[in-house]
Amino acid sequence: MTNYIFLDSDTIQKIKAKTILSCNICEGKGATFDGNSFHNCTCTEKFLTEVNLVGAGISKKYWTFSLDDLTPEFHKLNETALRVIRMYSRNIKKVIEDGVGLFIQGQAGLAKSSIGHIILREAVNQGFIGYSIRMTKLSRLIFDSLDNPEKKELLNWIRDKVQILLVDEI
Repeated sequence: MTNYIFLDSDTIQKIKAKTILSCNICEGKGATFDGNSFHNCTCTEKFLTEVNLVGAGISKKYWTFSLDDLTPEFHKLNETALRVIRMYSRNIKKVIEDGVGLFIQGQAGLAKSSIGHIILREAVNQGFIGYSIRMTKLSRLIFDSLDNPEKKELLNWIRDKVQILLVDEI
């Protein structure tokens, strides 16, 4: 465990195998040599990005989702909410440092989870420690941490290290 992510070494090794070790550009070395100096290969950035997203608990379906993927009708019906979301995302560093939370509520199917993950992904991409967890899983984690040291370690990491927490499906 590091201060940045809470991933086991097997998961990190699987990501490394998929990104760096299978790279045809650097042949699995993570760097290239141009005759004068070494340079990080593009696979290294892919590796770091995927480790950060997986470590933050962001499901793969949200890795590339953006507000532009929402329908024009959604944009029209939710102009004010989207303006707040964009402002929050643009100022993610300040809102995190100031401890400003955001609560998104609404009926099922209104892209609340997607929007929350867009914000979380933006924070993670800017170097903040973020984590996504469903409320049912968080509740279970709290109870399980009472007699399971591994669960307690995860809960402590969330409490002590995570700078932006997405609690989904409240």
